[in-house]
Amino acid sequence: AFAQPAGSPAIDVRRDGDRIVTSYSFRHLLDSGVRTSFRRGLPVNLVTGVLLLRRGHDQPAGFAAHTCRIVYDIWEERFLVRAASRGVERQTSTTSEDEMLRQCTEVRALPLLDHAAQLAPGLYSVEYVIELNPLSAEMVQRIRRWLAQPAGDSALGASGTFFGSVVGLFV
Repeated sequence: AFAQPAGSPAIDVRRDGDRIVTSYSFRHLLDSGVRTSFRRGLPVNLVTGVLLLRRGHDQPAGFAAHTCRIVYDIWEERFLVRAASRGVERQTSTTSEDEMLRQCTEVRALPLLDHAAQLAPGLYSVEYVIELNPLSAEMVQRIRRWLAQPAGDSALGASGTFFGSVVGLFV
């Protein structure tokens, strides 16, 4: 059986035929700063990873991901939305911020495990990880290299390298 803490947002984990599926919403986690970033015209990526974990085991029993890429077309004043889950991608456009948020933050019947019969008896929990504009490890290394030694000639000299070293501690 699956339980959720009292007062937590709408999260549902259930058996659907032979599958374990989850439905959830995380719109309430997006503050005004994040919502403002959607209208700047730069791409925004929302990535959700969902893990089905068995107590006492290191490896997840199931996993699913949902991604959403939002680009606001400032000339047409509309959101271009590309959402993907389990290899299925859909692209839409809308003028409504509410509709864009619904498409990106409300996930329904996302399969965590295709064969529920594979689950061993025990206690399970579900972990949701939501990232805004996640960076790959490779991208973080490239940023650190650039901060430590920017390409091209720099009038900053040694002080620029010092600044890059200090900033590199935070990236």
